[in-house]
Amino acid sequence: FITIISFGQQLKIVDAEKSQPIAEALVYTKDGNQMAYSDAKGIINLAAFKSADTIYIRQLGYELLKVTYTEIEQRNFKVSLTPGTLITEEVVISANKWEQRRRELSGHA
Repeated sequence: FITIISFGQQLKIVDAEKSQPIAEALVYTKDGNQMAYSDAKGIINLAAFKSADTIYIRQLGYELLKVTYTEIEQRNFKVSLTPGTLITEEVVISANKWEQRRRELSGHA
């Protein structure tokens, strides 16, 4: 007899510069009805996303990717996320070994 195993459509998510798999990338729909994370190999089952208008894929440190299921099919079920820049505010930490009162600090009355 013959055994058939169906895996559905597997999407592979990789880094655009290094081609390395991206683990725990969040894949979701705009309304939040479908949501899943990629595994350690950057793989996710897309069966639940087939009817979605737009599929969003994001991971910390990468730019958000918006694609349709058709676009994913055209890319042979492999998408690349582009590394992004993290914008942070400048933080200044100052310390000394002398005790100061709040009013002695500049800018405080």
